[in-house]
Amino acid sequence: MTLKSALTYLLSFMGYVLLQAALLNKLVIANSIFCFFYVGFIFLLPLNSSRMLQLLLGFAAGFVIDLFGDSIGVHMISCTLAMFIRPFWQQLVLGDIKEMPGFINIQGVTIFRFFTFTMPLLLIHHFVIFYLDAIGTDFSFSLLPKALFSAFFTFVVLLSIQLFVTSFTKKK
Repeated sequence: MTLKSALTYLLSFMGYVLLQAALLNKLVIANSIFCFFYVGFIFLLPLNSSRMLQLLLGFAAGFVIDLFGDSIGVHMISCTLAMFIRPFWQQLVLGDIKEMPGFINIQGVTIFRFFTFTMPLLLIHHFVIFYLDAIGTDFSFSLLPKALFSAFFTFVVLLSIQLFVTSFTKKK
């Protein structure tokens, strides 16, 4: 990894986290649908990045969001678990990545492939967050719809940002 790409990832990470902490942590629809946009940073890491780097970045992203949200490790655990599963899911869904572009984004793959790669990871991430949040409280059956709708909402936001960035970069 070059210094330029490391700085790019650092700035990207700061952008995702600041957007999540400043704006999207407050965006809640119907008191049960949340947008955890910051996972886009870790889910859309280069396909050939090392597993250890993926786990460390997942841990770091969750830790920083937990600091901003006072959620005591919930995001850290869910991000680390999702990043543990990511390489296996990547191999299953994408197969041999030698023919793939370096990133899983709208510029490199179809929307369907983007959906099949990110949506299950989002579902796992969101379900773990809401499950851990519900431990010790009145556990309800609204956990699954809450995770499903929040994951779908997060996917729509990630897709919208991807499409916006793609259209912006094509105009240059």
